[in-house]
This record gives sequence, structure tokens and C-alpha cells, in this order.
Amino acid sequence: MPIRKHTRREYKLHRKPWITQGIICSIKHRDYLFRIYERSKLLTDFETYKNLRNQLTHVKKLAKLKYHEDQFVQNSRNSKIIWTLINCIFGKNKPPSFPHRLNVDGRVFSSTKLFADALRNSFVTSAQANFTPTGPSKTTEANIKSILFHAK
Repeated sequence: MPIRKHTRREYKLHRKPWITQGIICSIKHRDYLFRIYERSKLLTDFETYKNLRNQLTHVKKLAKLKYHEDQFVQNSRNSKIIWTLINCIFGKNKPPSFPHRLNVDGRVFSSTKLFADALRNSFVTSAQANFTPTGPSKTTEANIKSILFHAK
């Protein structure tokens, strides 16, 4: 039996477990009412759409609130899950982690000192490879004064 990937919409809904089948059905009906309004441009169609849109927004907010309340009640004794829920509600994600290994020219570095040395050597060698000498500097005292004091 082949495994089917989730569509973007399905993936988004799995991230929001408070969205029920009834809410999904109402969303489809809301979109249908909007298409009717787009075709007819009647004010009554827009009012019907707007009323359902506002009710649906209210229902989604209540469903989200109830979901989070239930999660807090179920996990009231587990502080780790409580803090995960709090961070999820406030949109705080973990910062990107620092890589633990570095692969340079087929050599893997895992120690922090070797890791830092490998990064430094990589930057130094790339800078040396891209460096082209321009010759002696042509700045003289007169050039510096003309630049600084706008001598005319």
C-alpha cells in the first residue's frame, strides 16, 4: 500500500488539532458564500457571507481556547509539557542549534577546538585564494589632506 504525502492544507490542519470536521465544513461553506457574493455583487450576499465569517472566526477562537485549556488540565502535573504548551501558544520556538560536526574536505571535526580551527583555516585559505595584490598604496599626505579638507 503506497504512502501518500499530506497536502499543504492537510499538514496545516494537523498542526492545528482544534480544527474539527465541523469547522472545516463551515470554512468550505464560508468560501462558497464568498464565491456567490463575488458573482452577484449583491449586498445581501455579502452580509450573509460576513455574518458566517464572523461566527466562524468566533468559533475557531473558542475551539482553540478550549483545546489549550484541555491540554493544560490533562498535563497539569507535567511541568515540561506545560512549558512546551506555553511556548507553543506564544510562538516561541527553539533557537537553531549549533552544528556538532563539521565536514571539511572529507575530514569530520567534532571537538569544539578542532571545529573552530577548521573554520578558521577554511576562511583563511579561501581569503588567500581570492586575494589579489594591488601593489603599493598611492595615498600620500597631499591626497589625504585633499580628501579630508576638500582642498580645491
